[in-house]
Amino acid sequence: MNDEGIDHPANIKTYPSALRYVVKHIVPDKPTVERIQRMRQHQDAHEKQWHAGRIAIQQKFKARIEGRKKLDSVMMLIGEDQSTTLERDIEAQDKADEEQELKNYDAKVYKASIAMVKSMSTELASLGIPFFVTNEANTEPDPELKIKMIQLLEDVTS
Repeated sequence: MNDEGIDHPANIKTYPSALRYVVKHIVPDKPTVERIQRMRQHQDAHEKQWHAGRIAIQQKFKARIEGRKKLDSVMMLIGEDQSTTLERDIEAQDKADEEQELKNYDAKVYKASIAMVKSMSTELASLGIPFFVTNEANTEPDPELKIKMIQLLEDVTS
């Protein structure tokens, strides 16, 4: 059986060979497993933070609308008539402001997530993870192989 140069992860081209390499060299290496676990925890923390930031923006605009409704009801009690056209204009502007703020936030999160993927890929390469390590002769591996490797690492390090 040919192990495709299993002695070095940059020489691995197939998933079965990568699986053998991970089981033989990565899983028994406790410091490497711990680094992979910390990377996953770091990713989870960022994803939760990004989600919470998006929810906070949505809640801010919801609170603004609710506050305006309370003010409108108080104004009606004291006899002030609020123009429905003005209300619709304000609501439309609030919706546009919310959409723009969410769009800006999503772009910021996307940029940060791309940077995180690049950083994690570099760290996985430094750990000797197949499909992340390359040499001069290697071309970029199939992205599906990287995805399968990430899934394998999650399984063996959880």
